[in-house]
Amino acid sequence: MPGRPLDDNLENSFADIFKEINLSDKKKPIFDVTVDNVFQPAVMENRHLFVDICSKLMLDGSEIKGVMHLNELADLAEKGESCLICSKHCSNFDVPNLYTLMSRYGSYESSCFNRIIFIAGRKLNEDSPGTKMMAEMFNRLIISPKSYLDALSPDDTEKHKQARRINIAAQRKLRELKYKGYILLLYPTGTRTRSEEPATSRALRETVAYMRMFDNVCFINTFGNTLPPMLSRDLLTETPHYDVIKFVVSPVIKTGKWLNEAVAAFENCNDPHADRKQWIADRVMSEIDSLRDV
Repeated sequence: MPGRPLDDNLENSFADIFKEINLSDKKKPIFDVTVDNVFQPAVMENRHLFVDICSKLMLDGSEIKGVMHLNELADLAEKGESCLICSKHCSNFDVPNLYTLMSRYGSYESSCFNRIIFIAGRKLNEDSPGTKMMAEMFNRLIISPKSYLDALSPDDTEKHKQARRINIAAQRKLRELKYKGYILLLYPTGTRTRSEEPATSRALRETVAYMRMFDNVCFINTFGNTLPPMLSRDLLTETPHYDVIKFVVSPVIKTGKWLNEAVAAFENCNDPHADRKQWIADRVMSEIDSLRDV
């Protein structure tokens, strides 16, 4: 359950800060996603302003448990190994909250965060200026997710072709970047978890294909929520909450070993109708949910 809500939406609650952000944001163009810009490096000039907002919303006791595992993952990435994070997704503020907390631990943790590339759906760029403004503060690899493809009209051939071209370009860029010291972060559910919609807590089958591409993986569970999901597509109109935010990080795991164990467990499951990829994807979420705030 989220903590105590503020009396107004995000933009109005922090109007003074957003005036500064908006003035700065006018310098940057708003662009559509193309095959040429699927990797979008962080634009950092507004980060300190979002840290100010996150710091005001996160209550005492907010922390990252197992931050040393993220440092270990960064060390492996520096040595040329491919590294992935699979994380629970609760809020549009998951990313800035993670950055805010990592920056409190020290300069090394801040530099580790700057290695992370978030695998993000294109709607973060294209839905609203407010959401794009926040998203572009962090490294992103843009894809056309299944939800985007499913929403397209079957007759809109050109948009389907464009979406496939973007995904092919993103896969090529991922293969290029994963050995250049970066860490890729995937939200297996592809959307923010909402308790009233159980389907939003289930990992997508595509999660398994991503995991097969990496040498190492960490899992992250998230507790607390300072910006619970609402029906609006613009995070500026969502209602912020005061809450204790905790990220719980697993030790680094060899992805091949984890997948081999998952496949062996699937072979012993008692459901003859189970889809192997979905079963293993569900196991990813079980791994994440097993990380407890204790």
